[in-house]
Amino acid sequence: MLIAALAAIALPRPRLLTELTRSVWVPTGDPYVIGDLWGSLFLTVRRSRGEGGCHTAFLQWPDGADLCRDFPNNLFTDLLAPLVGAVGLPLGFNLGMLALLVTNGLAVGLAARLAGAGRWGGWLAAGLGAASPMVFYEVFAGRPVTAWWAPAIAATALCVGSLASWRRWAMLLPGLFCLMVALRIYPYGPAMLLPWTALWGLAALARGPAPWWGRALRAAVGLGAAVAVAWWVSRTEYAGVLARWTRPLPFGDAESRWGLATASVFQGLVHWHGIALLLGGVAGGLVSARRWRGAWAAALLGALALLAVGLGPVPFGDPRQGQPLPGAPFTWLMEQVELMRGCARPDRYVIAASLLLPVAAGVLLAQAGRLRRLGPALGVALFAAVGVFNHRFQPTAYLAWPPVEGLSGLEVDGGVVDAPLFFAGEDQAHMLPIVLMPAPRANPMRGERDNWSTALHNRDAPLLQALYALQQGEPVAGPVAPGAEDPEVVVLHLQLLDEGQREAHRALVAGAEVLEEDAQVEVYRVK
Repeated sequence: MLIAALAAIALPRPRLLTELTRSVWVPTGDPYVIGDLWGSLFLTVRRSRGEGGCHTAFLQWPDGADLCRDFPNNLFTDLLAPLVGAVGLPLGFNLGMLALLVTNGLAVGLAARLAGAGRWGGWLAAGLGAASPMVFYEVFAGRPVTAWWAPAIAATALCVGSLASWRRWAMLLPGLFCLMVALRIYPYGPAMLLPWTALWGLAALARGPAPWWGRALRAAVGLGAAVAVAWWVSRTEYAGVLARWTRPLPFGDAESRWGLATASVFQGLVHWHGIALLLGGVAGGLVSARRWRGAWAAALLGALALLAVGLGPVPFGDPRQGQPLPGAPFTWLMEQVELMRGCARPDRYVIAASLLLPVAAGVLLAQAGRLRRLGPALGVALFAAVGVFNHRFQPTAYLAWPPVEGLSGLEVDGGVVDAPLFFAGEDQAHMLPIVLMPAPRANPMRGERDNWSTALHNRDAPLLQALYALQQGEPVAGPVAPGAEDPEVVVLHLQLLDEGQREAHRALVAGAEVLEEDAQVEVYRVK
């Protein structure tokens, strides 16, 4: 299964391997408009430098900032930190992303094997799971937390697989461990897989070996243990956070997360429609096959349910142009299950579906192989078709590392401020300079700008006050002598400033020592 997963990743996209040490995979070539990638890298870098917990000294210097409001759990980046610390960037992060894709495939293959796919059916499922284009999209966008489904899928496979017999019951413990990890990585993952888990569990409970009371006892103990794990994680990891995630969000608001276009959903459907059609055809020929019927049906029905939710509040339309359809599965889920309002992006449900379909495909094609000897041939054809799709679905850009040469390798002891104070890119774009030059930044987090600017007036920081005035479009005469609470270094990001703004910012730091100067940045030591 490992070879199948690696082949499915590398053969359609060989540059993923050749660029491991030279580039990062990104949706655009402009580093200043990328957000999520720099957020993930920032969390990894801070952890590799020994900083953990919610408080960070790298933001809103000198007071620091609370990360847990925006990043409630950093387990995945904590796991990446030793690798990045050992081999550096971008190699450490890229290897982590490859490991993410491979383990996704292995988890899908494990689920297929435990559902009765057999050896080659497990290989097929592992390859298709590792090659999911929807997962690749999340990886390229810098969102590993919502791309790593291996713990959640393995949790279902191991826990349900433990129902088969007392000899297999030992799988419950690693299954519960995977559930704990999955909940800490992305709590909505196990929730999205609940229909699959419940259907497969009921099938295993109803059709397993005698005696029935043994299956019932194992199911009761396993269910109770899973609920206990979920309760413990919610109390220890997400206390006070879920309430903020589940606050009501208005339907029909084009600026809200409810108004996301469904382009990415249809992208996933286009890439995987061949699998869905193939599953339907094979399923029609297997009506008489009783063995493992519940296992593949659970995966297929679970995937179809997720695809239905993934159509969004306005199925087959743009939610920004119309009101949500009352009978749409997504609308119903958001209205009736308050906890799921924290995951109001339809494409996330399609990601989960794209990983369940290979489970059903592996089982069904293996069953077809036993009946007609056509399974291996169909599997190879399917694997090749998905490879062709993935070859066409390449990253928009490979961003050469480092993306800002002038910041790479600079070491400063005191605080730093990046100008302009507020980056106009995505929410986490302001973390790019910290990734390249890890030093405390005086810049505020996006959600703290109003509070930060109010407190700024009461601080001995005339240089920060002048930079804020320039940010607001107010004229400021320079140079400005730094105060006791001003940072020691100022970084001008020339790409984000027009010519007039560049001259105004240079006037503020006139006479300061120039540490670095190139086409992208100018770095000044002001005190």
